[in-house]
Amino acid sequence: PVWGYAEVVESTHDELDPGRRVFGFLPMSSELVVEVGRVDDGGFTDVAEHRRAMAGAYNRYAFADPDIAPGSADEERRMLLYPLFFTAFLVDDFIGDNGCFDATTLVISSASSKTGLGIARQAAVREDLTVIGLTSPANVAFTEGLGAYDIVLPYGRETDLPVEPTIYVDVSGAAPVRNAVHHHLGDALRHDMVLGATHWAEMGGADADLPGPAPAFFFAPSQIAKRVAEWGQERLDGALAEAW
Repeated sequence: PVWGYAEVVESTHDELDPGRRVFGFLPMSSELVVEVGRVDDGGFTDVAEHRRAMAGAYNRYAFADPDIAPGSADEERRMLLYPLFFTAFLVDDFIGDNGCFDATTLVISSASSKTGLGIARQAAVREDLTVIGLTSPANVAFTEGLGAYDIVLPYGRETDLPVEPTIYVDVSGAAPVRNAVHHHLGDALRHDMVLGATHWAEMGGADADLPGPAPAFFFAPSQIAKRVAEWGQERLDGALAEAW
């Protein structure tokens, strides 16, 4: 499956007209039949039986902005960045929802990735957080040039991280980096969020006795479900649209 655009070509639902363009999770095929559930100003949900076990984020189709031309640069940007930006938005929201874990520093591995950059952009609004990116030595200059981080460090220099209350968002999945962060920060590490695996070949070899908090997997659809329950879908869509 892919994230992409589709156009309604036939509909038996009173609130969904042919010609409507949507963005969402799609099979790589020419057609998709959906069972339309709740429709609101922002989009609709597919409630087909075979999809009900999936997280709600994968069953929702957002209405495309009518003033954005199909295939335009705006749509290309959404195709390239939006799904990972949505994840970044939810990571930052989760951090804020937990009082930033009383941390003053946020460290993000795979800092040059789209997800890492999205998190950094969102977290930069939080005045009390210093945002530090960890990246490959070859990517340091590029990452610094984007201006998304307060500090950029290459892998191998984790001991240069300030020993202050810290959140670690692990987009890389690299065990050597996680080991180094934990052993350097110890109890100053307040939360270790397991998010990605851009360095999938280095995922093995994590120390069994890491100091500090145990790594905790972040599942974005859980934060979506929490916010929909607390805010409602419309408010969540609005907050995401404003951030985007």
